[in-house]
Amino acid sequence: MKSIHSPIDVDTDDRCRPVRLYWRSNTYHVSRILDRWVLQNRWWAREERRLYVLVEASLAVGDAVQHLELYLQGTDWTLARVVD
Repeated sequence: MKSIHSPIDVDTDDRCRPVRLYWRSNTYHVSRILDRWVLQNRWWAREERRLYVLVEASLAVGDAVQHLELYLQGTDWTLARVVD
């Protein structure tokens, strides 16, 4: 697992599910959402919630698949990790 924590651009569908990711001048197409969860540490300090999503994505059909963990905090998406 490689920690990234870099802002990324994400296109979503009408239910706020990622469909395309733009990272390092590449466009990744999401083929599956593998998992989703919400994290809100320090709720007593009103820390903002993060919606995490683990996706399966590739550059093109037939290319190697990558598992990417990203999160939405407010209106900003961040690529958290690349999962091996």
